[in-house]
Amino acid sequence: MENLNESVVTVNKCLQEVARHNLDTEVLAQMWESYLRNAEFNLEATGQKKEPL
Repeated sequence: MENLNESVVTVNKCLQEVARHNLDTEVLAQMWESYLRNAEFNLEATGQKKEPL
C-alpha cells in the first residue's frame, strides 16, 4: 500500500509540473481567442466583415 501511495504522489507531482509548463500556452490560447472575438466584433460593428472565400 505504501508503494501505491508513493506512486500516486509521484504522478501528482509530474502532473503539476506538466500543468505549470503548459501555463504559458494556455494563457496565449486565451489571449488569441479574445483577440479573435474582438476582431470579429469590430469588423461587424464597422460593417467590414465579409464572408470567407
